[in-house]
Amino acid sequence: MIKADETFNGTFPFKANYEQISGFKMHYVDEGSGEVVLCLHGQPTWSYLYRLIIPLLSDKYRVIAPDNMGFGKSETPQDKKYRLQEHIDNLIEFVDHLDLKDITLVVHDWGGPIGSGLLKGRPDIVKRIVVMNSLLPFGSERENELLAEGIGASPWFEMMGGLYEKGVYDLVVKNFFQYSTLSLIADHLGFEKISNITEDWMRAYSEPFNVEEETLAAVAFPKSIVDGSNDLWLPFDEDEIRVARAKPTIMIEGLKDKGLPPELYMAIFREAFPDGEIYELPNAGHFLQEDEPQAIASLITQFIRMS
Repeated sequence: MIKADETFNGTFPFKANYEQISGFKMHYVDEGSGEVVLCLHGQPTWSYLYRLIIPLLSDKYRVIAPDNMGFGKSETPQDKKYRLQEHIDNLIEFVDHLDLKDITLVVHDWGGPIGSGLLKGRPDIVKRIVVMNSLLPFGSERENELLAEGIGASPWFEMMGGLYEKGVYDLVVKNFFQYSTLSLIADHLGFEKISNITEDWMRAYSEPFNVEEETLAAVAFPKSIVDGSNDLWLPFDEDEIRVARAKPTIMIEGLKDKGLPPELYMAIFREAFPDGEIYELPNAGHFLQEDEPQAIASLITQFIRMS
């Protein structure tokens, strides 16, 4: 857990806010005022991922970026399983605590499946949706088929699966997010803006996992795929799908993603949201917030204004 006042040499200058959620301290950034833009991160990141976008949006909107349980400045309770449903329950409790309404839900990576739980559990408070190199699916058979294809074609999951088959997954992955190996993850998942990789950047993304006990969440996410448990999303019924599809929805996709092939991400998005529009960023990788923050902020601003 990163200290509340840590700014990583001024690269993360935001006030630290906390809510007591399900027995742990959940950290979040809360900047600006107006309509709420709720930004959800995934694996192995935290709200630092949105640091370049928050100032670009917070002059017009209230931007909230929480750290999932076990990530960033949030605590890592030792009595949790770190399954998808726990993260969803935490998010729902969080938005209820803050009494958030008319949310523009922005999701990235595992933030998509977590955000889908909010869309399913609190559809009335989600006004519009932005999906970024992520999946926000409804659990259909076709979506599952596409996901299986994507995982099978992913170098990242090929590596994770190989570690699991050899029986060394936990041993390796709990040490995977250290300072010395962080650049390997960036390369495997797709990180294009090399100029961002500074000493402060390396510390910001590795520090949450410096202690073995604090790697539980980061280890659990990929493991839920490679161990066959497939705790990836909650199935929606027909009424829930109809309500979700009625919301304005766009996708912003970095085409140099190496985690899952972008064509598979986009195919699953089209399956879930046939009327949604896709904006492609040819020079952005999986961590597109690092690669193209200005373009992303402009697209989100335009989307909010037009919907």
